[in-house]
Amino acid sequence: MSNHTETRPPFWMGLLVIAVGLIPMSVGAEPSKGVPEWMIPVACSVFILGGLCLIGQALGLHWVGNIFGPMIMLIFAGMFIYIGFGPGERECTSSFSFGFFRTSRPANSCRAFGYFGLLTLILFIVCSVVAVRSFLDKRKRLETDNSSPID
Repeated sequence: MSNHTETRPPFWMGLLVIAVGLIPMSVGAEPSKGVPEWMIPVACSVFILGGLCLIGQALGLHWVGNIFGPMIMLIFAGMFIYIGFGPGERECTSSFSFGFFRTSRPANSCRAFGYFGLLTLILFIVCSVVAVRSFLDKRKRLETDNSSPID
């Protein structure tokens, strides 16, 4: 028997994260130069889905995270891959600091976003497999519990 106690986030935290996602869309935030208009609602959707995950956890509905978690990873992957490999000019810089040593220079670090996006796409696949397995395990447990004789 486990002595594990479940910790749930407060409900208001999910609402706060959703608000962080809704505010830029509701005030008509403008994207920076060279950033497509669709990037704002896509980026905001990460916060909205994350807030829904927190609300689901607060209510004890753990399956909500299994649905929206992979979606969040897919959205991140799409944004990163677009930044790294999408059409048009990119302006990225890289910087490094260690103690008193600091350097900042233009670099082709936008490609790093693309490679990280590919890694995030792999994480999306892993999250999806974990979510599907969780659903199947829960379904199997429910079927097993329903088939046992009632005492």
